[in-house]
Amino acid sequence: MLGLFGPLNRRRAERDANAAAQLYELRERARSSGRGAYVVHVLSVYQQAHRGTKAFVKNDATGAVRDAWFWWSRIKPGEILLVEASSGWGPHSGRTDVLYVGGEHRGRGISQGLPSGTAKRARRHEARARAGRA
Repeated sequence: MLGLFGPLNRRRAERDANAAAQLYELRERARSSGRGAYVVHVLSVYQQAHRGTKAFVKNDATGAVRDAWFWWSRIKPGEILLVEASSGWGPHSGRTDVLYVGGEHRGRGISQGLPSGTAKRARRHEARARAGRA
């Protein structure tokens, strides 16, 4: 029985599936790009500066949470981004594994991204798929 909310639930499931397909595309582009390409989930932003943004991100492939510096970018929590990055020492944090996205003279380093709303729909679809309800 579909009931009153059947069409709404179906539309929501379709939007969620579309968002998950976009995330899958980001992951495939990262794999085919080779070394230095990552899909990251922006967990929190803790500093917006003139030359970039400091944030905590989660690596989509490994689940590792890292400190990150995004050159020349304004990012927001909840976004999922395909980035070109390298690891290095963070002079302000003292950490040796800071993810540097882009470069001071190379540009932003963000190839593509999903806004937070789309990212949320993609995560919801994946959670339903894991639970066998997709």
